[in-house]
Amino acid sequence: MAIAPITGVNPRYPMPAYPRGWYSLCDSDELAVAEIKPIQMLGQEFVVVRAEDGRARIYDAYCPHLGAHLAYGGTIEEGNIRCPFHGWQFSAADGQCAAIPYAKRIPAKAALTAWPCDERNGLVLVYVDPEGKPPEWSVDTLPELSDPDWIQSARLEWTVKTHVHEALENIFDTAHLKYVHGSEDVPRIDKTNEEPGKLEFEIRGDAEGGSSDLDIKLWGLGVATLRYKIEVPLFEFDTMTPLDEERVLMRSRIYLRDLGSAEANEAVSQEVTKTLLEQFDADIQIFEHKRHMAEPLLCDGDGPIPVFRRWTEQFYR
Repeated sequence: MAIAPITGVNPRYPMPAYPRGWYSLCDSDELAVAEIKPIQMLGQEFVVVRAEDGRARIYDAYCPHLGAHLAYGGTIEEGNIRCPFHGWQFSAADGQCAAIPYAKRIPAKAALTAWPCDERNGLVLVYVDPEGKPPEWSVDTLPELSDPDWIQSARLEWTVKTHVHEALENIFDTAHLKYVHGSEDVPRIDKTNEEPGKLEFEIRGDAEGGSSDLDIKLWGLGVATLRYKIEVPLFEFDTMTPLDEERVLMRSRIYLRDLGSAEANEAVSQEVTKTLLEQFDADIQIFEHKRHMAEPLLCDGDGPIPVFRRWTEQFYR
């Protein structure tokens, strides 16, 4: 599928605002059958649709005829998206024009611009590429989301003036954990696996080694999971989607292993939510006022920031 390239640069960040990869546009349960949902993200106007077959698809929001926004007055009828302006109909399955009620012939180029769409893990994901290339990798299915032993305890959301790169590089900046979040020690990070579009690593609270306290996996710069190996196991499922060249929508879904009682689950959930909010509020103050240093002056205790930056090069070139 040929897709439209998207570009953009924020003066605080020298890299493109919309790195190559998969990004969440909405949760699956936010999109009903026969709905045309308007989405403003990634510097674009999208419509996310779910036709009678139940599958989600993503298209440019505007009718190629005379530019009507399909989500405002548009409908889905018998598998077609009907434009509210002149009644042109486009197949919800592939965006091709299926009918023009007052025309004898359909123009050869009459079609909606379709975007690569993948619906999994309760998300509707779109793939974007600075050069308009098709997807070369996908996000894995997460087993915890279908495991009844794991229950969702919180869903948090922030809109932050930053770049998705900065939000994830922050994980590799181990020294900040002590000076921003009050950690007793500077932890150690070890890479465990790297594939196209994917990176796995573990964080050890003991800088000398020992067992892993936290396993993290990244899919591009838009999706991440964190598995906490603590007394009450926690699973964190994060998405980061650029809204435009200055803002990122960050969503964090927290799951805990069922403790056997609603009271215990609620008590742990409240404590975890309180801690995460405090930690992220401290990060936001830094994120919204810093700039990206293309050639940072690093020291030997700063953590593997260069490793992360080398891995992210694939999303910009």
